Amino acid sequence: MNHLKKIKEQIGFEPSPARRQIQEIDESSVDLGKFDILVRAGLANKAQIQRLHSIIEKMHESDNPNLTRADRMIVTNLFNKMIDLLTNNPAIFQKARQSVKETYEELDEAFNDETKSLPAILILKRQAIRMFPNGVRVATYFSNQLKRTFTLPLSDLDTSAFNGDK
Repeated sequence: MNHLKKIKEQIGFEPSPARRQIQEIDESSVDLGKFDILVRAGLANKAQIQRLHSIIEKMHESDNPNLTRADRMIVTNLFNKMIDLLTNNPAIFQKARQSVKETYEELDEAFNDETKSLPAILILKRQAIRMFPNGVRVATYFSNQLKRTFTLPLSDLDTSAFNGDK
């Protein structure tokens, strides 16, 4: 989930007004009210609700939370029940499908806008050639379109290194 947030930030993704209202919930604390309603309705064992809260908070705090085997089993069972709910109820499935489709369309639009601004052909102007003590020759090139400097090794010793610096 955090990886998706990072991707959205990198491409400058702006959510729709309805999604912005959902995101206005304080990011630092996890809102578990609706989740509690689903657990009490039978999605998971009611006796484990506090344990589920701690698991969710661990997952919210870290990209790679350290969960015990029992915690992983609880999350797996919860996930399986949610998948069953989504796939077995046509109305819920259609609503989830529509939501996923809208999200990916918004991401595609933002990504396409970003990639359209990149030129198809780059013209690089060589600025310098330097010789290092180990015999490696390196050339620096500058692109006016991207306003970036690129360094390219010219000798056979290290052809895998390519570096684009600002």
